[in-house]
Amino acid sequence: MQPLRLTPKVPVIVSSSAFTTRYSGASDPSHRSRAQAVRANGIGPNSSQTPACEFGPWNPQIGSQVASDPSAAYVDESFEIDLAESSDSDNVPADDVGNGAPSASVKTRSPADEYMSDVEEVDDGSVTASGFSEMEEAGVGSWEHRMKALESLAEGLMPPWEQEGLMKDVSGLSVDALVSADAVYNKELSWLAFNWRVLYQALDKRTPLMERLRFLAITARNLDEFFCKRVGALKRQQAAGMANLIGHRSSWLWTPSQSLKIVAREVEQLVQMQLQCLQQDLLPSLRKHGISLVHWDELDTPAKDKLRAYYRAWLEPIITPLAVDPGHPFPFIGNMSLGIAVALRDPVDDDHEFAIVSVPNTCNRWHPLVRPNEEGSNEERNAFISVEEIIKANLASLFGGMEITSAHFFRVTRNADVERNEDEAEDLLEMITDEMRERKFAPFVRLEVDCEMPEEVLLKLSQELGLDSRDDVYRICGPLGLGEIDSIPVNLDENAKRAIVFTSWAPQTHPRLKGADIFDTIRHGDVLVHHPYHSFGTSTQHFVEAAARDPKVQAIKATLYRTSADSPVISALIKAAEYGKQVAVLVELKARFDEARNVGFAQKLENAGCHVAYGLVGLKTHCKCIMVVRRRRRAFGHTCTSAPAITTRAPPLSTPTSVSSVAAQNSVKTCEISSST
Repeated sequence: MQPLRLTPKVPVIVSSSAFTTRYSGASDPSHRSRAQAVRANGIGPNSSQTPACEFGPWNPQIGSQVASDPSAAYVDESFEIDLAESSDSDNVPADDVGNGAPSASVKTRSPADEYMSDVEEVDDGSVTASGFSEMEEAGVGSWEHRMKALESLAEGLMPPWEQEGLMKDVSGLSVDALVSADAVYNKELSWLAFNWRVLYQALDKRTPLMERLRFLAITARNLDEFFCKRVGALKRQQAAGMANLIGHRSSWLWTPSQSLKIVAREVEQLVQMQLQCLQQDLLPSLRKHGISLVHWDELDTPAKDKLRAYYRAWLEPIITPLAVDPGHPFPFIGNMSLGIAVALRDPVDDDHEFAIVSVPNTCNRWHPLVRPNEEGSNEERNAFISVEEIIKANLASLFGGMEITSAHFFRVTRNADVERNEDEAEDLLEMITDEMRERKFAPFVRLEVDCEMPEEVLLKLSQELGLDSRDDVYRICGPLGLGEIDSIPVNLDENAKRAIVFTSWAPQTHPRLKGADIFDTIRHGDVLVHHPYHSFGTSTQHFVEAAARDPKVQAIKATLYRTSADSPVISALIKAAEYGKQVAVLVELKARFDEARNVGFAQKLENAGCHVAYGLVGLKTHCKCIMVVRRRRRAFGHTCTSAPAITTRAPPLSTPTSVSSVAAQNSVKTCEISSST
């Protein structure tokens, strides 16, 4: 028996045969760095504490060793883990621990500041190791293999959670049984369950009609991001052969392939509910309010003639049909872009060809129409047709002399989970710029197609994109890209708006900030403001703008994570630099999907004379903080718990504050404007 002392920030229980770990958020949330430590808690079967989020099954053979001392499992302490050798240590099932298999015992010691990667000398001197090579010389079995397995868990392959507290072998279960069994827990399904909650807001008839449409669009945008990030990560793990490591470690862990199959089926159900909500509920209800989406076949001849003229003037010049054949490789298709797959036949020699027409994203998705109202007068109403339908109806102008045998819409999603190695990066800005370029050409992870697309066209398209026609393709019997459904430019009068949107309201100016010099006000005491209930413009924004103009202000220091394209804070910082003040800004370049915007802001601030830092290696700066240094030996600071939102809409009581982009508008933002010596 050779004890090893590991020093994690959170206690860890390890079964050396099955590499079983227990993950929990029961301890200090600040100790959740996956990259630095295996985060785990030993939770005994008699414990009263409830696991927080991501867990592995409780191993009774290991857990019984600490069950007698429940406090030892929940205190941030370091443990000594004793690993016993076995002639066949890597092939013994977890249930055989204690029967000639490797075993583990847990001993607590005083809290330590080191992480699990540190290996120290144990008091009894049985192991004097400080690294993997010396560990091997000490004769500690397949230690390197065990550590690699644990590191894989720590980097995101979280074990499933069994609520009953007993480990079960689920390797023989079907996909249906896996989903319904309480023995497993999958974080991808957890995220999809969250998106179901958002969709429920779109289904809730108590929510105003246009707000329900907005919630539906949010679920679609959330799903797009889910495929870019989470499904993209699973695809990358699958390509790297992660299933082999997982299968060698244990049969009850989710493999990437298993997760992808479960996700595909769950997403199919979610998408079907989205379409039912739109087509059977929202669109019929919107028609009653004079708002409608129409198809080309529903239009009369004069309306079609007007749209053909619009097509020739505005769309045809920017459309390029692209043939796909041995002499013309498959064209580049951008992430989240719409296209039309066109099957053609040459009437002269009866040759069949295939072409792609990309729908331009530089024009408005929804084109307004002038249609007769119910009384028959020719009056403009809120009727719209999608631009892709206009293009599809006029494809003949692009393929002169060819017969169009079929034309169907499709939409692609690319992987946004690009591998990033910050430790080896010499320049964060250059690394993020390269990552954005790499993401532009990343592999495809999803293909959405018109449900009427012929099978041979679908197979051709999926093969060209490198996707599985069964698990990666989603047939949509409705408009593709529902995330843009709330961008319809509806024009309603105030009376009509009241019935279908949230009641508008104006943010209030904080009583202490009305007509007063903001620095004098802060000097007499801190000011606590709540966004969006208190006006952003008369508090946070006014604070920064006043600092930029005030001749007594010497310096402004700020952190930026996500900002709007026309951010008044950015403008104020640039003005401050132009006035000769010292301006230092930390711009977090690693804000997912906002990297390009933040890179642009960083360069804009640098050009104005600001000192710009690009974040810290290995960390993502989420905090939003501004400090203003002013003469008279006092420094005035403004700190905010999260990015303040500017909104003129009051949230209904039924609106949850945890819903994606809506949370940024509805949740209370607490800010404190304070002074310090």
